[in-house]
Amino acid sequence: MPHNLMSGGLIGIAIIIEYLTSLDVGMMFALLNIPLFIFAWNKFSKKFLIYTLTAMLSLSFFLDFCKIFTPYLYLDDLLASCLVASIFFGVGWGLILKSGASAGGADIIFFYLHKKYGFAITKMNFISSAIIVLIGSIVTSFTLAVYTVIFLVAWSFILKQVLLGFKKYLLVLIISEKYQKITQMIMRDLGDGVTLLNGEGGYTNKKHKVIFCIITVRQIVKLKKFIAQTDPDAFVSISQTSEIQGKRIEKVLV
Repeated sequence: MPHNLMSGGLIGIAIIIEYLTSLDVGMMFALLNIPLFIFAWNKFSKKFLIYTLTAMLSLSFFLDFCKIFTPYLYLDDLLASCLVASIFFGVGWGLILKSGASAGGADIIFFYLHKKYGFAITKMNFISSAIIVLIGSIVTSFTLAVYTVIFLVAWSFILKQVLLGFKKYLLVLIISEKYQKITQMIMRDLGDGVTLLNGEGGYTNKKHKVIFCIITVRQIVKLKKFIAQTDPDAFVSISQTSEIQGKRIEKVLV
């Protein structure tokens, strides 16, 4: 804010209001949250609402309180400010979302849409933020809006890493005549479970087994090397998963 940069969501709106009227951003953020909490009252659990209220009130307080530290923590470089802010925002917001709560504001709407329709929270956050920054560029300047976009991109990336975890999972489908050897290798050397699906060629009508497994990014190199040595003609499809649930998965990706 000392650089007149912006943000997304209700915080972004509250910041624009402060730039225009000098009203405290923390107080404005709290006031803007009132209708959203009324909307959320019967749509979420009491635990979610209590956690979210705690996070929102804390954020509102510290948005104003931390202004007293500005003279001591001020960074002259705009880009450095964007990157440092994105780290704090991304880690802090990610920890709140992982706890099953939100920080109030537009997150309440995003949680509702994610819960009902499965929309990705990070994508909704970024799109809404981009719209608010576009409006805010009229209040400040186009140059500051560009720097804000840099902040939002970095923030979105860090938030996603916190939510998904740095241990990413991959979904692998393998079609091979030597599926038994590949299956044994996955279970023995990688320590992962394997599901065998019954497949049939659409052109040849030939029946075959399809190996279905979930592995980590670190394991994929070893698996691909083994498949290339065992069956160079094997068909392998690899895709990154956005969410995994189940008792056999050691970590749920939010």
